[in-house]
Amino acid sequence: MSIFSKTIKYIRTHKVRSIIALIIVIVGVVLIVRASHKEAEATTYMLGTAEKGTIISTVSGTGQVSNSNSLDINPEASGELIAIYAKPGDKVTKGKTLFVIKSTDAQKSLRDAQISLQSAQLSYDSYINSSQNSTADLKKAVDRAYSTLLSSQLEAMPGDRNLNATAPTISGNYTLGSEGTITLTTYKTDAGYSFNMSGLANGIGTVNTTTAQPLGASGLFIKFPATVNENQTWTITIPNKNSSSYVSNLNAYENAVQDLKEATTVKGTNEIELQQKQLSLQQAKNSVFDAQQNLAKYYVKAPLTGTLASTDVIVGQQVGSGTALGTIITNQQVAIIPFNEIDAAKVAVGQKATMTFDAIDELTVTGKIIQVDTLGTVSQGVVNYNVKIAFDTTDARIKSGMSVSATIATDVRQDVVLVPIAAVKTDGNASYVLQATSATDPAPKQLPVTIGISDDTNTEIVEGLTEGESIVVRSMTTSNTKQSSTQAPSILNSVGGSTRGGAVRAGGMGATPTMRTFTR
Repeated sequence: MSIFSKTIKYIRTHKVRSIIALIIVIVGVVLIVRASHKEAEATTYMLGTAEKGTIISTVSGTGQVSNSNSLDINPEASGELIAIYAKPGDKVTKGKTLFVIKSTDAQKSLRDAQISLQSAQLSYDSYINSSQNSTADLKKAVDRAYSTLLSSQLEAMPGDRNLNATAPTISGNYTLGSEGTITLTTYKTDAGYSFNMSGLANGIGTVNTTTAQPLGASGLFIKFPATVNENQTWTITIPNKNSSSYVSNLNAYENAVQDLKEATTVKGTNEIELQQKQLSLQQAKNSVFDAQQNLAKYYVKAPLTGTLASTDVIVGQQVGSGTALGTIITNQQVAIIPFNEIDAAKVAVGQKATMTFDAIDELTVTGKIIQVDTLGTVSQGVVNYNVKIAFDTTDARIKSGMSVSATIATDVRQDVVLVPIAAVKTDGNASYVLQATSATDPAPKQLPVTIGISDDTNTEIVEGLTEGESIVVRSMTTSNTKQSSTQAPSILNSVGGSTRGGAVRAGGMGATPTMRTFTR
């Protein structure tokens, strides 16, 4: 009798024992397979580095082009209306001051911000001068170079480029330390001509054709030509990038900044304290800029060129954002884009937009928001608000009624810590990133972070992570089974790296151009 026959006979005779033995064998095989599979699995982590950069948050929408529009003029500020510089039927140019709102509190805020800036500047200068290094003279060289850059060959340009008039003469040394524009508009009074200022310098002045008059606290002076007319608008751009000396002055300034930077990083300089002084100074400059921007809201300008169809207010009236000061009729091309209530809450007058057209390949036009509807329209249960965007340039190919897609930059953050979106995890309302602790204990740990805005690639880290720190960007579980002698190429190998140790160079990875992997 063969062994097989004997085995069959034994199983028939001892059924219970045979079943128990079979179960034991099956369980043993399963345990062995699971154990070997577990040992073959490994988690591979792709690491990146938090880096500083610029992030832009945007919203997008589609709409149509319109060539003929009426536009209500609504102020961004509230208060008493103290001046009206145009009447119905007047032709107005984009940027012309039409209405002025009393701005006493805003002027005080600007004054306080400028005083704080002076204090921060003195503190910074004092630190630089007390340093053992020769940075004091270098800092003065930077200030002189920047002052020269901002003050050289300034000129008043007409608000209407077709204006055939002799320009006022600008002199003096600009002292405010901020770049931007000063806009001047002449008006007639019982005593003669006066002018109002907005932008970097604000207030009013008397037109004088023989003696230069100060432009507020800017350090600049203006002398008008012999002939002056009412409602003339002039703009002084600081610095004057069209001047013949601009490039050489800019190079001199950048060289001075580089010299100062190199001197402040030598041994013996308290780098942390220096950065704190620089941060305080920058914050003070930002406060001045914000105060200037807020004050500018009290000078309501024409958002585009057209005809002032009506003025619906009188001097002395209390006005606000819901008040229509007047209406402009214009033939300038605009895009009308409906946004849902979530995106509409993010956009505001003055924000920049980029537009493309389905009918015109490779054409991109920039523009600026000139109106956001305060009342929405409901369609199929969705509330939309129309946003009007004025084109910065015209193109004969753009026709009324064409479909247009607009992308609006709603927020820009510069010099902030960025990580790829995939690196940020959430647990309820809390956010965190994974961070490797050490080479000997590579298991990543959760690091709580506070996040800011995001774009399509990166997320801003407000707190919890600093520039240069390593984070886990992606993890993947691999199996090293030996069923085949040929191993399929790894995703990580496809970018030139190894799944164990080493460094992987992966370009175009947003905030993490240098990456490495480790396997646990």
